[in-house]
Amino acid sequence: MIRLVLGGQCSGKTQAGLDFLMTDNGPHLLLATGQARDFGFRQQILDHKHERPPNIAVIEPGLHMGQCLLDNADQWGAILVDSLDFWLFTCQNSPYTESTTALAAFDACLARWNTTARAHLTIISSETGLGLSPAHAASRQFVRELGKLNQKTAAHSDEAYFVAAGLRLPLKRT
Repeated sequence: MIRLVLGGQCSGKTQAGLDFLMTDNGPHLLLATGQARDFGFRQQILDHKHERPPNIAVIEPGLHMGQCLLDNADQWGAILVDSLDFWLFTCQNSPYTESTTALAAFDACLARWNTTARAHLTIISSETGLGLSPAHAASRQFVRELGKLNQKTAAHSDEAYFVAAGLRLPLKRT
């Protein structure tokens, strides 16, 4: 089962993802994708660490999200990915891989998930396109790719939710 949780910055999407994770049977795994590149984000990561239950195992998958998911699919009852937007940023800014290769591997992973994986998978991502169009070409490219990634993930998902002001709006349930 794949569940997608979308929302804007500080919308409550991380808490919603954690709530979903904790309602699924354990053991629980968090795949953390954010990389602290400045003090403010480092503090945000620390705040998230303090807010989540201490019994959740954490792996930082780096560029290889799809392979990491497949490697852990049968060892955990529930897995939370927090979040696709930070993972995409890492892929786009890596000198070691083309982001299209990483995205294709992730898409292939999701295509196989429901037929091969035992774990419930919850994926958090920022929704794009709710604000002004970015002024810089690199930012516009990121928004376009994240939008496509969210759409592909939603297509593979059994459930999808949009979170705003801490409220969860169901978008898809199969």
